[in-house]
Amino acid sequence: NGRVEQLCGAVERMLGVPRFVQLLLAGDGEDARQLLPEQLLSEAGLSTPGTVVTVMRGWPVDSQQCVESIKEIAQRKRQHNDMVAQAVADALSNTNYRVRVAAAEALGWMGAVGAAHADRLAELLTDEDEPGFPLILTACEALSWMGMAGAVHAGAMLLQLNRRYERRYVEIKNIREKLEALCSSEDCAIREAAMRSLVAAVPAIANYSHCQVLPYFIYSFFDDERVVRESATDGLVELLRCMEVDDWLLMNGYNHPVTTERNMAIQLCTLGADPEWQKRLQSAHADVKAASYRLSQALLEVLPEHAAPSEEDWDEACSAKDAVRFVRLAMVLVIGRILRARPAESHELLTHLAHHGVPNKAWIARKAAVDALVSISPRGAVCAAAVARVMKREKK
Repeated sequence: NGRVEQLCGAVERMLGVPRFVQLLLAGDGEDARQLLPEQLLSEAGLSTPGTVVTVMRGWPVDSQQCVESIKEIAQRKRQHNDMVAQAVADALSNTNYRVRVAAAEALGWMGAVGAAHADRLAELLTDEDEPGFPLILTACEALSWMGMAGAVHAGAMLLQLNRRYERRYVEIKNIREKLEALCSSEDCAIREAAMRSLVAAVPAIANYSHCQVLPYFIYSFFDDERVVRESATDGLVELLRCMEVDDWLLMNGYNHPVTTERNMAIQLCTLGADPEWQKRLQSAHADVKAASYRLSQALLEVLPEHAAPSEEDWDEACSAKDAVRFVRLAMVLVIGRILRARPAESHELLTHLAHHGVPNKAWIARKAAVDALVSISPRGAVCAAAVARVMKREKK
């Protein structure tokens, strides 16, 4: 009213306190925000055309108003600063679920100041008591926008895949997309950080869910940057060391359907066969050969007591391109070992051997596949047609 306006003017003249500061100090405590128009700000010399400042005093008690306030803050990029980001991060502890979801989403839109609170978002991913998936998905999406700060938590996102694999396919697909965004970033440092975080998470995931992390390691095995390739190799080796024979059977279709991109036997039997990978192998560095050697040796540690006398030895003088073929050979040898060790549970592995071992592009892998079938005769006879097709093709 008029008297309040006169009082504000008197305070400004006598005490030198601008009107907008008085509004901040004496505002309605129930209102979480107050929009200060350009005219008021111009009196304090703080205005540029179109300026509107959002003033935060505290979050409203009403949850719907609180959500609206957080969303409005997220949209006003010019006002994103450390203090505002801290206030939004504090809202992650709000008792209302919708407020926490809004806060997680807002942090993802706040750039560097929001990324400073990536650890708070990651805590949501490891909270066993968190019942709602929308908050988990929102936190993953926010982390995927936070660059390096989010990449170091890729492992926590993977653990969420593990926890929810049996529950909702669409939801884990969304989390997988966020992981792909980090692992395929244009920034090499972000890709490396994501890879290292995934490697660290491998021992903590349940056995069958190893197939969830496999595509990221396979794709990055041929990354353009050496440090990313090394991290991917570390991940594949760690994956192999954590697996038992039953895990191989699970990952290859026993009791659970597994897509091709998440099938260990298929991926390693065809490693480097993709045309895109072939181009990269043409100019591959020495570290690709070293990585292939590490990977093949890790494979050959599987069931060594069931190794066949005719298994091929590693050729130290081979090229990087040939070194990748030895990985395929090692995978075929492992399938042969598993078939000899577990004769009652071999249908899916026999199928893989017929489709990806016998017709393999690497001759040494084809030979090893046929030798494996002979060693488990008469069970190997079911692949006779595949062997005949390959022999006919080679004669041509």
